[in-house]
Amino acid sequence: MEGKMELLAAVESLDAVTAAVQSGADAVCVSLPLRGAGTAAQTVPTPGQEEFAAIVRYCLVRGCAVRAAVYGLVPETELRAVVQAAVEAAQMGVEAFEVRDPGLLLALREVLPETPVCAGIRWGVHSVDGALTASRLGAQRVTLARELSMEKIAAVAGALPGGTEVIVAGPSCVACAGLCSLSGSSGLPQDSDLLDCCTFPCHREYSLGGRSDDYPLHMKKICLIRHLLALRDAGVRGAVVDARRTAPEFAADAVGICARVLRNETSALDTDLQKLERVFAPEGFTDGYLADEAGPDMFAAPAEPERDAARYRAALRKDTARSELRRVPVDFYAMIRRDEPSCFAVSDELGNRALIYGPIPTEAAGDVLTEEKLRDELYRTGGTPYLCRNVRAAVEGDLSLPMRAVAELRQKLLDELSSLREKRAPCAERSLALSPRYPSPSEAPVFTFQVTQASQLTPELAAFAPSRIYVPLEVIDSEPERLLPFLKQGSLPAVVLPPVIEDGEEKETVRRLLARAGELGVREALVSNLGHLPLVRSAGFTPRGDLPLQTCSARMLTLLAGAGFLSAAMSPALRTDQLMSLSGPIGLELAVYGRLPVMVSRHCILKYSAGHCTCPSHGQLDDGRGGVMPVMREFGCRNVIYSARKLFLAEHLPELSELGLWGLRLMFTTESPFECVKVASVFLEDSGYRPNGLMKW
Repeated sequence: MEGKMELLAAVESLDAVTAAVQSGADAVCVSLPLRGAGTAAQTVPTPGQEEFAAIVRYCLVRGCAVRAAVYGLVPETELRAVVQAAVEAAQMGVEAFEVRDPGLLLALREVLPETPVCAGIRWGVHSVDGALTASRLGAQRVTLARELSMEKIAAVAGALPGGTEVIVAGPSCVACAGLCSLSGSSGLPQDSDLLDCCTFPCHREYSLGGRSDDYPLHMKKICLIRHLLALRDAGVRGAVVDARRTAPEFAADAVGICARVLRNETSALDTDLQKLERVFAPEGFTDGYLADEAGPDMFAAPAEPERDAARYRAALRKDTARSELRRVPVDFYAMIRRDEPSCFAVSDELGNRALIYGPIPTEAAGDVLTEEKLRDELYRTGGTPYLCRNVRAAVEGDLSLPMRAVAELRQKLLDELSSLREKRAPCAERSLALSPRYPSPSEAPVFTFQVTQASQLTPELAAFAPSRIYVPLEVIDSEPERLLPFLKQGSLPAVVLPPVIEDGEEKETVRRLLARAGELGVREALVSNLGHLPLVRSAGFTPRGDLPLQTCSARMLTLLAGAGFLSAAMSPALRTDQLMSLSGPIGLELAVYGRLPVMVSRHCILKYSAGHCTCPSHGQLDDGRGGVMPVMREFGCRNVIYSARKLFLAEHLPELSELGLWGLRLMFTTESPFECVKVASVFLEDSGYRPNGLMKW
């Protein structure tokens, strides 16, 4: 045994919390209720204020830590309200917070310096550099991406001792961690980035044109419980059962199995795992990522549970509701003296102490009260959260006291102790500093172009002389001559880094490609993940922030400026009023045209569909409701799914010019070279051309 592993359940209701705690969870994670914040930062589903308070009290009494999560982005306009909600939660007894927004992490570290903050799954930690970057920003724990193999998990855990956790049971995901906004109903990711309202759109029917089934994005649930001890021995210190948006019984069963494995230092029973699969994952479990065997076998169409599943779940629900796991060690004290009120006390591991006086003992007529009888009665804590570990009792002479009275006194003592445990000492709290305001640029915003294909780099497009031309790293490497027309026009090239760069072969390939791009004179790189910054710096490139960074607050802009970024792309999820609230020490860039990436898939679903590699052609994902989303190849044999409709803000250029932006980006994905030129003419020459398939802003 290399070290203790904490067992955490991510849940969303008091019923699910009860199920997890009674099954042995060391901690639970629930969404932070954000009363007073606008709907932008609100996570869904979230317990109400009263239910959240009840959850915290319930867990405090039972010695289970509570972590409050803000799974969505927090724009500048909502930051103070969210931080205030976090402060109230910390004063209530919440021991840690989980976030996906670096700006919120910085704000919480500023206001609650002694309260741990964790980087959640949607932070997108895929590498050692990613984990170390989150740690340097103040994250005590990081939840690693589901897509990592055991070897890569061990490498990260070794570089960040005691600071990593892994999801060991729960929904899997076809997307790379932190790179999905497919739930956005309008094509914009507003509904799924600012909110954490994943509606599992990947579980719906789609058509790619080549599969025999209609669920190309539906994956089996992840289950790494067989590998729990190996993960612990590799240095992982947190095992997460993701039971959000599932029945409380799943939390009860999965947490219970994990708790037994960790307690008994033995592998999970096959019968337990088989029953868990039959009842909660009839389509099957997978550990393909951990085994480094990602492939089509990890996918399956939804299946109905077996007939006895409902009966088993009902039994679990009943057992959890009426059980009380004795998990809090206590010590009892009793003093029985002649002609004095009996005295009883109890203390817990936190130093809480309750004292109570009972009836005056009588002279024994026959049934003499002994210290042994007193100890036996006080040890009977069944039906409570408390486990008696020691009793110190003293009885003077031959006295008598009814055992029923002792039992009542014991219960009153424990009730008073519970009241004391519900209260925590105030935590250290500071005020949130005002975000500085920076003067808006005096010049009009420049235009930047981003391409995905070499064929889009034409002399006709270069004639518009964009300030920057963003080109994928592999395209620059394969056809560098296509940059020459842009260089002649004074346009500066920047390499677009892949959104995901895992340790090992991928990282070394990117390092080589960056070195070759540097030899061509390219000096800037578009960065999608803070964990890629060390790689960019070591290659001598200056970073610019790309869309997946989801910049939406002044603190994030300050962070990027301090890290040497020249500019940052604003989150497409922001409204105009939220954009107006932002200013920063670096340039602000806004996408004004193009299909937005709504998912970066860990898998090549095009290859799975066709049965063979289809690079470099792209496919289409038909949702059966009139939406057709392009699917294109991404670095590392991954796919990017783009929005069915195109963002088009040409009509809003006058108002955008008042937002203090440095740059306006045109993003070209599936457009032909001719269409790229036509679109550019709209924005730079007001040609009146209007593409089809546009989304509403």
